[in-house]
Amino acid sequence: MPLRNKNNDSRVSDGRKLILFAMTAMVMSVLAISSTPSASALYVFKNMWGEKGTGNGQFDSIGGIAVFSSGNVFPSIDVFVVDTLNDRVQKFHMSNPCPTGTTQVVVGVCFVTKWGTHGSGPGQFNQPRGIDLDSSGNVFVADALNHRIQKFTFTGTFIREWGQFGTQNGQFRFPNDVALNRQGTVFVVDTGNNRTQKFSNTGGFIRSWGTTGTGDGQFEFPHSLAVAETGNVFVTERENHRIQKFSNTGTFLAKTLPNDLGWLNGIGIDPTGKVYATDGQFERIKEFTNDLHFISGWGQFGHGPGQWAGPTDLDIVTPGLTVFKYVYVVDFFNNRVQIYFWEPDVHPNISKNYTSTTNYTGANHTNGTTNMNKMTNTTSINATTVK
Repeated sequence: MPLRNKNNDSRVSDGRKLILFAMTAMVMSVLAISSTPSASALYVFKNMWGEKGTGNGQFDSIGGIAVFSSGNVFPSIDVFVVDTLNDRVQKFHMSNPCPTGTTQVVVGVCFVTKWGTHGSGPGQFNQPRGIDLDSSGNVFVADALNHRIQKFTFTGTFIREWGQFGTQNGQFRFPNDVALNRQGTVFVVDTGNNRTQKFSNTGGFIRSWGTTGTGDGQFEFPHSLAVAETGNVFVTERENHRIQKFSNTGTFLAKTLPNDLGWLNGIGIDPTGKVYATDGQFERIKEFTNDLHFISGWGQFGHGPGQWAGPTDLDIVTPGLTVFKYVYVVDFFNNRVQIYFWEPDVHPNISKNYTSTTNYTGANHTNGTTNMNKMTNTTSINATTVK
């Protein structure tokens, strides 16, 4: 993942080391995984969009994703994607047909707007990474190489920023992710400082926790975080190959077992409290209970629909009053977003050994790029108990 180095500032050099380390982790060898599916859940590939480029609906290294759902009877879903090397955020609306004023990217995905250019001014970015929204629809972005958090309206208008390079309270060294709780409190993974910081919705510092190490409550290259409905905070670590669970004040509560994970990228939590993490080493998504006991894993390396190369982030949404879930996955090296639909496992033997059955039309796949015109039917992936 190349970095723009416009001067000889040693802070950019440190950022190069951190982010290149993260990218190197994701290109580790892919292992062949074989197992028998369990009767837990069925993940159905529904849609995807994106290819490498600078146009609307195109991406150059996706750093994060956030999904915002509103309404109960007729839920509305908007997806915000951090287009890292294009230094921008793109907003999409899930609808067919597309509303007036939007542009269809693929069937069911409509480009709405984008904002950001390369720089350090308000509303500009330098390698933006994580993203999340508060309940009012305000958008928060971790602007990693500007060492700050930026806040925007739902349509991309700049509101405020906070942070600068440093180790003091309210300062950052390459913040990689941001997440909010129901009350709008902001939590930031301060990756270079191996800690998590907590702020008010307007950027007022509240507290921080974490030091460098392998013990409970310590971090080695914390990468992403998510906040559960209960307010507990879950943090992934690349170097320690684990997830840690904390109270909203930073008290350590639980962690995954040492053999449960490979190289971690993103994390998400569904409304029931189940925890999902992307594993870039083994090219799969892994599921855990709220107390971080392993449940299952699913995924397959590749460039076709229902496959991915370097999953880096995800978000889960249960629209309206439904009981079903949609899992949005960032497919990093394919420069695209994929959508999976979860339903109770009524057909447990549809797929085995991570081999999928696909009925897909209108796609052109070349070296992982996709130009989709029409999609029919789905790819089905069973959750398994493989670690």
